[in-house]
Amino acid sequence: MPETLDFFSKKKTQIKRTVFEKYSNSPIKWKDIKTVDLQDNDEIFSQEITSDEENTVSYYVIVSRWREETDEEFNIRQEHVKEVHTELKEKRYKQFLTLKKEFEPELNPEINPRH
Repeated sequence: MPETLDFFSKKKTQIKRTVFEKYSNSPIKWKDIKTVDLQDNDEIFSQEITSDEENTVSYYVIVSRWREETDEEFNIRQEHVKEVHTELKEKRYKQFLTLKKEFEPELNPEINPRH
């Protein structure tokens, strides 16, 4: 699933897509990204990664763009949300049964009198 601003939203939301990504052992230069059709709201993340063990430096850059999800993406996300809600409900129910079993004798003394 792509990153969204609000995964559980019942409305279409903005999703983040990678437009460009590069990992290199040498510095990333303008010529590496100048063919990317950058837009005003694109997010650019870059990082220099130093490995003390190997005594090396690596470089990483990623360009991301937010856009409204398509109808198909929206429908897939909504199905995923339903699955997540179902799984969470099942987990809560199992927890409820465990707690009920643990505390029911205290709540209903007729089942298991203390003395």
